[in-house]
Formats: sequence, structure tokens, C-alpha cells
Amino acid sequence: MQHSIRSNTPNHALKSNAKMKSSVHSKIATVHIPTWLQAICWLLVAGVFVVAPYWNGLYFYNDFLPVSIAISLVAVIAGIWLWTSRTEIVVSDFWKSFIPYFLGIGLIYILDMMFAPAQKDLAVEGVVRYIALFGVVFLLSVLLQTPKARKVFLGLIVLMGTWTSVFALANGYGTLHSPGALMQPDNRLASVFQYANTNAAFTVVFLIIAFLYPLLLKNKWLKAVVSIGTYVMLLNMTLTYSRGSWLTFAVMAVILVIFVPKAIRGVVLYTNLAPFLMFAGTLTLQTKAVLTSHPALGWTSLGAGIAAAVVISFAIQVWLEKTNGSLPKMIKYAMVAVLILGLGFIGVKLVQHGVHNSILQRIKEINFQDHSVQERFIYYEDGLKMALAHPVLGDGFGTWQALFQKYQYFPYWSKHEHSYWIELAVETGFVGLILFVAAVVFYFRSIFQSLKHSANVSVVNNENIESQNENVTSVVNHDGKIITLISLFSLVAMVLHSAIDFDMSYGLMNFLFWGMMVVGVQNIKIAQTGNALRAQPLRASTVVYYCIGIAATGLCLLVSVTAFAANHYYSFLNATKGNPNTSLMMVDNASSLASYNSQYALAEAQINDQVYGMTKKVTYGQNAIKYAEKAAALAPNDPSTLMQASQILYKYGQANLALQNSEKAYQNGIFGSKYAEQYMIYLAFQSEENLKKDPKLAKQDEQKLLDAWQQVQKRMDFVNHLPKSMPPEVPFSITDQMKLRAAEGYLMSGDKNQASNLINSLIATSKDQSIVLTAKMLFNVMVEKHMASGNAYPITQQVSTNPSISHEYQLLQQL
Repeated sequence: MQHSIRSNTPNHALKSNAKMKSSVHSKIATVHIPTWLQAICWLLVAGVFVVAPYWNGLYFYNDFLPVSIAISLVAVIAGIWLWTSRTEIVVSDFWKSFIPYFLGIGLIYILDMMFAPAQKDLAVEGVVRYIALFGVVFLLSVLLQTPKARKVFLGLIVLMGTWTSVFALANGYGTLHSPGALMQPDNRLASVFQYANTNAAFTVVFLIIAFLYPLLLKNKWLKAVVSIGTYVMLLNMTLTYSRGSWLTFAVMAVILVIFVPKAIRGVVLYTNLAPFLMFAGTLTLQTKAVLTSHPALGWTSLGAGIAAAVVISFAIQVWLEKTNGSLPKMIKYAMVAVLILGLGFIGVKLVQHGVHNSILQRIKEINFQDHSVQERFIYYEDGLKMALAHPVLGDGFGTWQALFQKYQYFPYWSKHEHSYWIELAVETGFVGLILFVAAVVFYFRSIFQSLKHSANVSVVNNENIESQNENVTSVVNHDGKIITLISLFSLVAMVLHSAIDFDMSYGLMNFLFWGMMVVGVQNIKIAQTGNALRAQPLRASTVVYYCIGIAATGLCLLVSVTAFAANHYYSFLNATKGNPNTSLMMVDNASSLASYNSQYALAEAQINDQVYGMTKKVTYGQNAIKYAEKAAALAPNDPSTLMQASQILYKYGQANLALQNSEKAYQNGIFGSKYAEQYMIYLAFQSEENLKKDPKLAKQDEQKLLDAWQQVQKRMDFVNHLPKSMPPEVPFSITDQMKLRAAEGYLMSGDKNQASNLINSLIATSKDQSIVLTAKMLFNVMVEKHMASGNAYPITQQVSTNPSISHEYQLLQQL
């Protein structure tokens, strides 16, 4: 169905403009990609946006690698074709405005990776993902030059939203049991996106596209089919129980009502009436089916809802076609009343069939006292502290993941800052954040300018009519306007939600964000540029740029292929644990192919240590030290890697290195009991060793040990006094081993009262017999040194049979 908007523009002016544009277009050679290359590019786009999300939404590095390989390979092929065909792509003035962002962010990621990454393997991942993102954006810029191509692309996004929603519901019903598709408790739908909140963030964007997409279709049955997608997406988004996405969706609904042109506002409402009514009618049944994992109830009610949505949607399309979209006011009011009644019906049913943590319960929990809300504000505060530590260029990709345990306010576990805007500042500094904000602001400014200049231009029979206004030419046909609005509203949703969550940290969401920006950009025509991209004979100076582009994407391809192969070898470790030599060969291959990966280096150190224990060959022991040092150097802020590396180093006599790394682990994991415990153990041992060798250094170690003990006590007191609304997510406690080492510190410093209190407490309460024996040994030393009264414990034989405690006893005799 077509729509008409009256125009005040004279016909002769339109004809004059058309002649002028015709003369301009005749002088510009547009890009014509060979059919074979177009097919490859479209297969890639379909794979990225429809197939690849099955692997966790391109979230984790190893799952991202196959997609990165495909993107890089196609980009290399396209670059070689451009070079060999002697064709030069000239970017429009609009895209030139984005070059500072892409070059700036890319350069920041590369500099951070090379000189000061928070974690090397994460920084390398960031560069690979960024080059892949740029490759997708460029290919989409070339592919989506025609309205038809843009409609196909948007159709792929609707298809993606439909299948991920059906996949989520199937797991909710209990028909499928895919790992990570549900979040417990309450069976929150996560689909392929690992987290329910992220599933909701994607689905909100898909819904906005699905709401407007039928306006681009002429076939009534296709419009009815799209209503199926809208219906299942509404269910999926609701049953994620993501309050942030619900709020974002509500805000976007208001924005759609206000800013969608009046000429199509009613059509949008009528087109989406059927899926909304079925959503209202089946939501209670669907909620029950998911909460109870009831496949019969789920599929039956879903099938009924789909059938009804298709029939009602088709009937509405037939009716709209006959009435030409012109409806009496009473019918319009009746439709609004139906929507209101639908909302009321949902509310009544939820109250009648309310269950624990149902939709109604989640709505009630929307307040600033809620744990999730309070925690987000803490994330934001910790993220700002992290960003201000390196405000200019940040610390590279994955900085939050590498450093959050160092800056956290209380014991929580979150590998991503729950605000992409802050996370970007953490990774690329405020320079990168400013570049991103500038790119987004420029996009919105250009889109609004385009819509403003097209406001008084008529669209008749879906034909292109171009008007020139201050050197800006806008294609304002019906499809062009709808596509521009889809791009605008979907980007607004992503910008809003990314401010309160980490969905933009997903590779796929970044692809979707910039892909939708490409869709919008291609509807903006800059004077005398013809299409968004144009071609001309290749100049000699451009060869250099092509060489750089091919080299960059080729390097990305090489890194992705080698990383994929490395992960392939690494994945066999569990299967070869019974054969250390085979395991060593596998991990050595992985470490060689991805020498920047700290986990591979740590695994190689551990397996060399295992083989040394079996063979006693010095070479394996030396390799264990070598790779432990390498792992610690590649992940200088990861407390877990540092702790494990220090254990290997201490085992092979590298006490100073072990102490240094355990101290880093303690400093970078401030609420990690195991990090504090190991640090105190090594400090105590080091201080004992230095009692005779270097008493001054021993005194320094004693003071560090007691400082660590006092800090642990303060942290424990802080955790114990956290409000009930903010319970610790990671257990933190004072262990008997910490008390034992603190007692040693007090003993060596001469504080007999503190030492006695801790020792007597351990002897009376500890269930670890080794700790009890060591505590008794310490008490005996105090008796011998006249620091405590009473009789020594008769443990001489037990101490003599325990080399470690016996060695400590001999060292403490030097006090």
C-alpha cells in the first residue's frame, strides 16, 4: 500500500533538480561488484547475522575466530579484486566524517596492544575484532547501495530475531537443553547470547526493525509472516525478565508514537495489532510453560498464537488495502481501546496467576534499593576510577576484565562493565570515547537533517523524487523514509541500552550497530556524490592504501587462523591428560601458534612441571620456570594466572619471583582470599629465610606480612557490614592459614600477646592437623624464647617427620 504526502514544491523545480542530478550521475561511475563477489559477500553477511549467533553471539574469543577468518578472507579477496581491476573506491563526504573514528580507535587499540596492554591476549583479540568490524562495515557500505539490498539486509535481521526467539522458547519449554540458553533461577531466556539481559538487548533492536519492516513489503502474506517474528520476539523479550530492556522498549514505544510521521503512524499500529493481541492473549500461558518447562503447554499456546496472528494480520492487510488506509475516527479509537484492554488483560492475568519472580514481581523490584540497580552504580563508579587511572588512551581491549578485581568496591564478579560507554573509556581512554560520541552525534545530526529536508517533499506511487536544499539532496521515497526511520530508531535503542549494560561488548552487537548505521547512511545523498560510494580509475597514490588495507586484513586473517588452530590443539588437553607427552606436544603447538596467550603459556608450564615430576629431567623443570614467567608477563594483572605462575616458580626455587607475582596477585585481587593467603605464606617463608642472611630485609618482610594481615581484617570487617541488598558474590574469609602466618609475623616482630592469641585460637579450633601442628611448633618456639609461659607440646617426633615444619622450626630458632 502506498501513501501520499502533499508537497509545496513546484513541479518545474523538481524537474530542474532531476535534470541537474541526471547530469551529475552521468559523470560518475558507480561501483559494480562482480556477481561472484556479491554472492560471497552476501553469504558472509547472512552467516554473520543469522548463522554465527549460534556460537554465543560472537562473544567469546574462540567462538569469534571462524567469523573473523571468513570476514578477513572476503575482505582480502575484495581488496585484491579492486586492485587488479584498477578500480578506486571514493568514499562519500559522509563516510569521510567517520574515518577519524575508525582510524583513531584502531590506532589506540594497536598502541595499547603493543606497549601497555592490561592483558596481552585480550588486547590482541580487540585488534582482531576491530579489523573484522571495519571489514564488515566496508563490505556493507558497498553491498547496501540499493533500496532492494537494504531491504534484504533488514529482512535477515528480522529472520535472526525470529529464530533466536524460537530457540529461546524451545529451551524454555524444555524441548531443547542447550547449555547457557536458560538462566537459573526462574528459567530466564538467554537464547544464544549467554545472558538473559543481553538476549533482551538484542531482541529490543530486532523488535523495532520488525515493527516497521512490513511497511517495506507489498505482499500481504509476507507481512503476515513477519507478524510471527514480532509475536515470538515480544514473548522472548518479556520472558528474559530484563527490566532494563523493558524500560528501553517502553521508551522506544513512546519515541515511535511521537516521531513516526503521521502518514504512517496508523499503519504501523494496524500492522502490529495482531502480534500484540496474541502476545497479550498467550503471555500467561507462555510464562507458565517456561517456568515449569512444560513443552505441551508451550508449543500448543505458541502455535495457536502464531496461527491467529497470521490470520488476523492478513485480514487487516486486506482491509487496509480496500480502505486505502483511511479509517473513521471511531475505528481508530476502538483500536486504541483494544490495545489498552490488552495491557489491562495482561495485568489482570499476571495478578491472578502470579508466581514467584514472575513478570509482575520483576516490575515491583524496579527501584533504587534493588541489588542489581545498586550494583550497577558501583560498577559505574569502579569503571570511572579505572578510566581515570589511564585517561588518555586507556589500557586496551578487555581492560575491565583484566582489572575489575583490583578496583572493585565489594566482592562481585563481572567480566564486563555494565555500561559500554564507560567500558570504552576504560579501554581507549577519553580520546576513544570522544571519537565514538562524535561519530554517533554526527550520524544523528545527518539523519535529522535528511528527514527535515524531506518533510515538505511529496512521495507519489513510491517513486523517487529528489529535492535540493543547501547542497543536501535527500531521497525521500516511501521505502527510503522507512529504512531511514528503522536505522534511526534501532540505533537510538542500542545507544540507550548500551549506557546501562554491556551488550555493545558483543562483537555481533557492534556489527549490528554499525550495520544499521550503514543502512541509514545509504539513504543520505550528498550533493554531487551520486551513490554513497563511486568508482574511478585507480591512481598510483591509492595503490599504497590498497596495499595497507590488504596487509591489515591479511594479518587479521593470519592471526585468526593461527589462533583458531591454537585453540584446536588446546582443546585436546583434557582428552590427553593420561598421556603427558601428548599433552605437552598439543600445548606446545598452541603456545607456538598463539605466543601472546597467557593461558597457553601457563598450561605449558604446568604440563612441563608434571613431566618433570615423572622423569626428573632438568630440561622440563627449566621449561616450567620459563613458561611460568611468560604467563605472568602476558597477564600482569590477572590474579589467578599470577598465583598459579608463582606456585610453579616457588616450587623450582625462584622464591623472589614467586613472591613478586604473589604480591601482584594480592594487589590485583583485593577480595580474593586465596591470593591474600598465598602472599602471606610466601612473605612468612621469605622472612624466616632472611632471619640470618639479611635481618634488615627480614624485618621489612615481617612488616609487609603484618600490613597484609591488617588489610585482610579490614576487608573482612567491610564485607561483614555490607547491606543485605548487596551480598558478596565471591566468598571472602579469613582462613586458618592466614592466622597462622600472621602469628609468625607477630612472633618474629616480638609481639607475644598477638602471637599467643592467634596460636592458641588455632590449636583450639582448627580442623587442619597440619596447621595445628605448626601452631604448636610456634608455641614451643615462644616457650623456648621465654615469650610464653607453660609447657611445650610433645611434638618432636611429629615435627621431625615433616620436612617443611622442621625447616621452619630450625629457621625460627635463630630469633
